[in-house]
Amino acid sequence: MMSDCESLNCTCFVCSKLFVDPRILPCLHTFCRSCLEAGNLPANNQGSVRCPKCLRTFPIASGTLTKNVHGDLEAKVAQVLAKMADARHGTACEGCRDGNLSSGPAKAFCADCNEMICQQCWDEHKRHLSLKKHKIVPCGGESNEALHWLLRSTEYRCTSPGHEEKEWSVYCNTCGILACQSCTLQGHREHQYGALEAVSKTQREETVASLSRARETMAKLKLAIESRRATAEEMETNAKRVALAVTAAFEELENSLKQRKNALLTKLEKVMIPSSTAVKQQKEFEKVYKELSDYSEATVRILQTYTDAEMLALKGFLPGQLEAVLKTCESAPLRPAPHNSAVLSLDTTRLLKLIQQLGEVEECSPLHSTWAQTLPDTQPCVNTPYQVIVETRNPSQEKLTGGGLRLKGELVNLSTKSVMTGEAEDHRDGSYTLSFTPHTPGSHQLRITVEGEHLTNSPCDLYVNRDYTAVAPVVQRFAVRCPSFIAVRGDSRDLYVSSDLVHVIDREGKERCTIGGVGSREGQFNGPQGIAVHGEVMYVADRYNHRIQKMTVDGEFLQAFGQGQTTGVCFDPRGDRIIAANGQNNVLVFNAAGTLVQSISGSTSGGGSFSFPHGVAVDPQGNVHVAARKSSSIKVFNSKGSFVRAYGNLIEPTGIAIDRGGYCLVCEMYTSLITVFDVQGKLVAKIQTRLLKQMAVAVDPDGSVYVSSSDDNVVVKL
Repeated sequence: MMSDCESLNCTCFVCSKLFVDPRILPCLHTFCRSCLEAGNLPANNQGSVRCPKCLRTFPIASGTLTKNVHGDLEAKVAQVLAKMADARHGTACEGCRDGNLSSGPAKAFCADCNEMICQQCWDEHKRHLSLKKHKIVPCGGESNEALHWLLRSTEYRCTSPGHEEKEWSVYCNTCGILACQSCTLQGHREHQYGALEAVSKTQREETVASLSRARETMAKLKLAIESRRATAEEMETNAKRVALAVTAAFEELENSLKQRKNALLTKLEKVMIPSSTAVKQQKEFEKVYKELSDYSEATVRILQTYTDAEMLALKGFLPGQLEAVLKTCESAPLRPAPHNSAVLSLDTTRLLKLIQQLGEVEECSPLHSTWAQTLPDTQPCVNTPYQVIVETRNPSQEKLTGGGLRLKGELVNLSTKSVMTGEAEDHRDGSYTLSFTPHTPGSHQLRITVEGEHLTNSPCDLYVNRDYTAVAPVVQRFAVRCPSFIAVRGDSRDLYVSSDLVHVIDREGKERCTIGGVGSREGQFNGPQGIAVHGEVMYVADRYNHRIQKMTVDGEFLQAFGQGQTTGVCFDPRGDRIIAANGQNNVLVFNAAGTLVQSISGSTSGGGSFSFPHGVAVDPQGNVHVAARKSSSIKVFNSKGSFVRAYGNLIEPTGIAIDRGGYCLVCEMYTSLITVFDVQGKLVAKIQTRLLKQMAVAVDPDGSVYVSSSDDNVVVKL
């Protein structure tokens, strides 16, 4: 019991208790009204409300907050479940006046009285006429679903005076409130109102459409986030690369300066070698000079003081000593020494100025580049080389010359998320070639960056065609009794197959559910034929009920439109059109609202006539292709309904499908063949299926082909 109570989403984030008069904010968070008005929102007095959970502020006065009716119901269900759980331990009856156990413990819950009652009170409910209609649930037999139903029937009632016993049945658009049928005859007589189910249906459709757009936007945002994350990582990597380049450049400069310094000092040493010889001679000359000076002084003294006898006593000695010293001087190089010396030629002023201006780190503008496919009229194909030519241009759109830019190309399979890196060739003239050889068919994304920056039109969607000339035999079989048409849901790859109703089969071949039943009411079918699935919506050709039913992919009826016995049906996402093959030998075109906007007649002149149209498909350019059982070729009409061309030589074609690459696949009822044509209508391949009475063909985003056979009671995957 408590697990049931705890599973309900009915607890206030602020007080952690069950909701009391819950109010929902624009962020879709719900709180008790008293919690929102009890000072939890400091901005209340300024006409705005702040969500206690996500902390977002909204310009709404607290007194005008919208009540969450569903949250209120959930809280009341939880309260009742808790009371019933306590009743097992002898909870007192709330209906008895004395409030004790004298009349017995509570045995049931009365939704109209909103009280737990004992057996005696229960019996009184059965006896009294005014109480007999009260809705009572016994303890022990309660369930979430039952309590929800009971409380809705008692709580969801009109609040107008005198109408308290009447349930909501209309919605007043003028007042923006729920009301009962009687209100339309009184207070809301002149107002704009509508039936509750109809208004709710419109709101659900609008919500589904908004949700679909939200999911598409989320997908784009996710891609943008991944792109920004990759850009941030690339910027960080680039910054590190630039830092390393700066450090390396200046280390190289420092090493060069050191080498030059050492070279100059070595040269100076060589220049200084003659100077050392002169210094040595200087010392020798100083020695001889001193000797001559000493002898000269002594000789002068002798000449002045010695007598003739004393002079003659030194005859031969005194002059001999002077002559010996003079001979030493005569042998020495007494001419003046050379005046050569070392001179430094180094203009540091200019060099220092250059160093101050050496290099620059600045913000780089996004690289404006363009890319073009080598063969723009062709799509890439599995196991076939595919090349992209990249021309780089500056912000002025002038072609860059030379090469050396870091080019990177990736081909991402959107289904498997596998990434193939292309081989880049630098032509050294501002252009590059990226080469890929994809190995898987289906939807891909091409990403091209130059120096870490995405090109102008990167990333972009690219569809890789399957090699239909090498289709393997049947790889999977799905048993369906007398299948007719097939549709594939793009995101889940679920198959939607029409027979007596609609079967939903997952990619493993297990039947997930069936949709509809036999009949003519909303959501029922009488001979369902063509199926088209787009996002969360599908269109089913309800042939013998003479209508097309628009439903959610889970089978909820949304709308019915159309006329006549419709067979094939398809959706054109480019123009929001629904195209249907009609048994009256024409093709009808409806807009998204289900209004007929165009009719293509089978009696078109100029080769465009057809008879008994069975299958229809739309190519990537918006052209309508018609497969008619009594026509031997496929007829093509443009978006204006004008005949364009015909192609093929076929025998009773029934089903037709066009893959995202523009290739057309046609099944013939009795030949057991699937014929494949390219975008120009030229024959590509014929695939043998060995099936009897082929009814329809479909292809999923991965390039897998599905064929239905009513005689073989099977749908096969090729």
